Amino acid sequence: MNNTAYIQNNILKAILTVCDKEARKIVQQVEMDYGQLSSSLGKADATSKVEQLTRNMIVLSIFGTGQKALIGEYGKGSKMDRDNPALDDYINGGIFNKERLKHNLAVIARSEDEKYYDLDKNLWQRPKPPKPVNLEKLRTKNGGLYQKFQPVEPKYIIKKAIEQRLDRLLEEIAVAVAAESEIERLFDGLRFTVKL
Repeated sequence: MNNTAYIQNNILKAILTVCDKEARKIVQQVEMDYGQLSSSLGKADATSKVEQLTRNMIVLSIFGTGQKALIGEYGKGSKMDRDNPALDDYINGGIFNKERLKHNLAVIARSEDEKYYDLDKNLWQRPKPPKPVNLEKLRTKNGGLYQKFQPVEPKYIIKKAIEQRLDRLLEEIAVAVAAESEIERLFDGLRFTVKL
């Protein structure tokens, strides 16, 4: 291996190490933020993956899984973000209550069955209502609203966690590159592209 290739290889390793370290910090923040959401929303887990796709491309991905994670990112009920990339699959899958399409995606009681599975695959059973009911407007005996059925604003937890660490990530990469670069001219034109 010639000197240039050796230096480039070391720089790549340093960048991968920084990305992995920062990905773990982002995941920790995401998990803390998921922990702030109501446990009644279900489960939430966060993971990361750092991979070198090509000689010149490293991808750092953060994933949220579970019903609570999805609600934390894109909201719930009538306040759900319609730009949710999983929404079409959700609507066209077997879990979605099609009656919600008539009510601005509000949480609607299922009148066609007494049981259903949520996104975490938990079975829910209850008496079969005589007709679809907008649960977001359903009142308790005291006149209040049932908190469990209230819509949730999207919080974009993963996106915000990445945005909060992005400057630090780029600084750490620059430091790692500088530490490994003995010959500056080899890296003339080095640039970073960030896509959220």
